[in-house]
Amino acid sequence: HTINNIYIGGQIKRSASNNLSFGANAETVVLGDYAGDFTLDGNLQYRFPLFKKDALLGATATMSNLTPSFYYKKFHSRYCWWDLDAKREFITRISGNLHIESTNTNISAGVENRMNYIYLTNISQGYTVDNRVLPTYDIKAQQYNGSIQVVSANIQQNFKLGPLHWDNDVTWQVSSNKEILPLPQINIFTDLYFKFLYAKRLEIEAGANMTIFSKYKAPTYSPAAGMYHLQNSNNIQEVGEYPLINAYANLRIKGVRFYVMYYHANDGLLKNTDSFFVPGYPINPSMVKFGLNWTFFD
Repeated sequence: HTINNIYIGGQIKRSASNNLSFGANAETVVLGDYAGDFTLDGNLQYRFPLFKKDALLGATATMSNLTPSFYYKKFHSRYCWWDLDAKREFITRISGNLHIESTNTNISAGVENRMNYIYLTNISQGYTVDNRVLPTYDIKAQQYNGSIQVVSANIQQNFKLGPLHWDNDVTWQVSSNKEILPLPQINIFTDLYFKFLYAKRLEIEAGANMTIFSKYKAPTYSPAAGMYHLQNSNNIQEVGEYPLINAYANLRIKGVRFYVMYYHANDGLLKNTDSFFVPGYPINPSMVKFGLNWTFFD
């Protein structure tokens, strides 16, 4: 298969000495297999003083009408085979954000609408052994002929007290169709660490971080297709509410950086049957990772 497209696009941008700046980008396919595809996006930022320091208020908007990628429409292999006569996927998104420099806070929220959403799913019926339904695999691409909305909000809040740092990132999101587009409602990443200079030359950063998200019917992975797909409706496994904790230390002096990490430090402390981020693929057991990065200068 050979696909040829000719694109044309443009950009407008304003960044002046005053507090207001904006920009916009546009691109469309004028000739070729995907003629009619287009992408538009724009942004607006306003800087103003708040609590004796600057704050930044911004907004972005995007719109795209794109032909699905080749392998969503046609996939021929030994274990997966489909041909999908797919329509263009139309996506719009509006979001806003507020950055407060004095408190090191970043807040954002947005809403996204997707029409003709394309996804992979397992449509096999499975089979029963000892009153238990076991999955079989028949992966197909499908298109949802409707609209799906996703609403999200995020807050990033970092604290500092001398050498002690505490960085936090919390996201809330909800999908209007959890069967077609499942999402974890809450995602949390937190990082607690010490950062200081030893003997005026050695930079040390040591601490631990944790990742956790709420339970949901996550897509699983298909090695045959090399892509993620929805789980079979007869055999659903929810994942989430399992913390992944890593302890680490970073050391740097001039152009040399050394790091060591104790990955999955909480392995065995909780139910290991819950230690999944992707259904059917457990998180790796605890292990020690280390590395050396040395930059040479002439």
